[in-house]
Amino acid sequence: MRRIFLFILCLCLLTTAVHAAGTVSELQSNAYVSSDGTCRISMEIHLSMDGTETDLRFPLPGSAKDITLNGGAAKTSRSDSRRWVDLSSVVYGAGNYTLFLQYSLPDLVTDRTPPAFVM
Repeated sequence: MRRIFLFILCLCLLTTAVHAAGTVSELQSNAYVSSDGTCRISMEIHLSMDGTETDLRFPLPGSAKDITLNGGAAKTSRSDSRRWVDLSSVVYGAGNYTLFLQYSLPDLVTDRTPPAFVM
């Protein structure tokens, strides 16, 4: 009987609940291509946070430029081939957040049409 009780106790102690820090309930993105081939990306992110997260970052391509978060300059860092946007200035505890992220990718779209031969 004692062994069964210890076995059940060990199972209870080893079983832990998995809890997510937050979820993205909605993500909308728009891409605009200008005549010089620059692609401007706009994103609206609806985020629900359950608790305090100290290192919340969002990945972007390494070539991203002119990055803004909620209309202001975004704090970023580089790691390998990615640029990371620090979200800790706008997400600071439990609650629902709406984030507006914009960035551009220069020279992303090019015209590969060969020039026309004119006589």
